[in-house]
Amino acid sequence: MMSSAGDRGNKESDGQPTPSSGGEPPARPAKPPSGARAAAGGPPKAARPSSAGARSATAAGSTAGKLAKELGGTTPIPKGTNLAFGFSPSLENFAESQNAVSVFKAWEKSFLRINVGMFRELQQTFGAIVDTFLKNGGRIKFDLTGLQQGIEGATTWELRKILGSKLWEAGTDFFRDGKQLTGAALKEALKPWR
Repeated sequence: MMSSAGDRGNKESDGQPTPSSGGEPPARPAKPPSGARAAAGGPPKAARPSSAGARSATAAGSTAGKLAKELGGTTPIPKGTNLAFGFSPSLENFAESQNAVSVFKAWEKSFLRINVGMFRELQQTFGAIVDTFLKNGGRIKFDLTGLQQGIEGATTWELRKILGSKLWEAGTDFFRDGKQLTGAALKEALKPWR
């Protein structure tokens, strides 16, 4: 989910249905409440200023970037904006640490206006979302923390989709426990999902 939230049965999950929990999240109003938990159907957390997200137009080189009309976007995505995936309990913190946005933040910023709380809708637009961010000069930042072999859900679905495309995989940086994985460590970490 664009993830993403905890996969079904994962101890890392907060138990709330989310686009990546593998279950169907509840239908949401046209504009979701603020925050990832709120987007996942939980109570909204108090709003706080955040740098989680897209680089400002100034930080991104003063270029507006891409307006994703095909995804319902009404605000251009600043050039070089990264997109983050991972489990919901830590997704927003991870995204913030990588100067990235989750699909929840991308929705809040009006970069895209698909119903990110409906996993099936997210599945249908996943390719267009990933392509939009990569073609706009961003990268995918995927947090593997908490993924467990044999436990399937939306986060592992997103991972398998990314690994199924050489272009998407090449445009993705993989992390576990806050550290970027490369070489043999990355190959070993991804093996269960190939």
